[in-house]
Amino acid sequence: MTNTSVADTPDTAIENDAEVVLAAGGGGGNWCIPSKSIVEADLPKQGVANAITAIEGSVFTGTGENASGVSFAKVSLTTEEDPPQATLNSTFDGYKTNAVFGEEDYAYLTTDTNGSQVVIIDLNQYSDPPTNMKYKQVGAINLGTGSVQGQSIYVKNNTAYITASNGRFLIYDITNHASPIAKNGAGLLLDGIGSKVLVAGDYAYISIGSTSNQLNIVNVSDPANPTIVGRLNLGTGQSGIDVYVDTSNSNPGRAYLATNWVTGISNFYIVNVSNKSAPSVSGLSGYNTSGMEPTGLTVVDGNRAIIVGSGGTNQYQVVDISNESGSLSLCGGLQYATGIKGVSSVLQSNGYAYSYIITSDANAELKIILGGAGGLFITGGTFTSEPYTNDTETSFNRFTASVNTPVDTELKLQVSVANKVNDSCDHDQYTYIGPDKDNPFDSFFIPVDGLVTGAVPYRQIDPYYINPGQCFRYKANFSSSDNTKSPSLYDITINYSP
Repeated sequence: MTNTSVADTPDTAIENDAEVVLAAGGGGGNWCIPSKSIVEADLPKQGVANAITAIEGSVFTGTGENASGVSFAKVSLTTEEDPPQATLNSTFDGYKTNAVFGEEDYAYLTTDTNGSQVVIIDLNQYSDPPTNMKYKQVGAINLGTGSVQGQSIYVKNNTAYITASNGRFLIYDITNHASPIAKNGAGLLLDGIGSKVLVAGDYAYISIGSTSNQLNIVNVSDPANPTIVGRLNLGTGQSGIDVYVDTSNSNPGRAYLATNWVTGISNFYIVNVSNKSAPSVSGLSGYNTSGMEPTGLTVVDGNRAIIVGSGGTNQYQVVDISNESGSLSLCGGLQYATGIKGVSSVLQSNGYAYSYIITSDANAELKIILGGAGGLFITGGTFTSEPYTNDTETSFNRFTASVNTPVDTELKLQVSVANKVNDSCDHDQYTYIGPDKDNPFDSFFIPVDGLVTGAVPYRQIDPYYINPGQCFRYKANFSSSDNTKSPSLYDITINYSP
């Protein structure tokens, strides 16, 4: 058996019934069947972890919600193996972190420190090597005087997009990390405090901690003069907690918004943002987290959203968002009693997908969960049967196999008859052939109306194919050009005579 597997048939009325299908592929897991963390990592000290972002090979965390933790920690991940191995690289300290954004060479923190509400860290430099191998701060941004704090940050093309606790949205040129340049002065006044900012194309999408407008869409094509072009008012009195858009798409048509939880009211929405000036809730798309207060949100492959938070039954909730014109439904969940502070996800170049969560578990704040679209198959494989055995030479006459071959899939069979070796049929001296007398090695029995049937060639072809014989085996070749489908082999009946 190569790249195939035996699975239960959909007909559950048949006890112990099974089918042969292509083996699973597409990331190795299923978002809707999550299991407790495959990898955990303990971050330094005893701080409350509260911020996370990830890229392939690295997770960036903020663990400075209180004075007992470090401000920042970078964890490297192996990407060539499953599960990945997590290794703490180094840390940075001195601030209480509100949010973190990471790149290959730099990390950016928002903090509550006057004069340094944004801190820029060089991940290739250390403050005092080899005595002190903590990452080196190379820049800072002052967002204003008084008690103003940095809230959220997103960095793209040497430009930092920042929200602050005074309700301002600020844009900085950080080409020179040591000397960031303000592009829009004191900042654009939003409809409330921006809890999360993401940028795709010429627009920033900002969840707003306001009970009136929970989402602002800002045109940032002119960094010196950003303008609010769209607002979403849910009319529910809830506050925006987190927003997700596909930042690799310069013009995403959907945004995903999480709000605080209220009994009997949806608090996760799919938002149609095709018209930036008039964002609207798409279809009937609303989902209630059932007592869980969201703290983070991401959207992953396979039309799944992951919402994390605290309270309720499941603090890690996977939502099927494939039917946005109908109802959104929970398809998987996990419980973390200490609560989850944030989530990020990465689909690696090798096809494996993971979500990364940051929790209040002081001994293992970072947890990695295997994901994937689920239900996907690899594109080809073979299945070779166990031998059917008779003590004496037998004429194998015909066979009939029950199969299913959805569109874009193919299943074809070859057969072999041989004699025993050392009084056993369990050997590898078999030649597999098809029905074509002139070209038996490259011909196959193929399905017609759900059945593969044919006469078993009655002759000797080479030393390893001889009918009559004592041993019968078949080989099935599976292929699919659509990795959501697989052909199926259900059963086979063999007609023989002494």
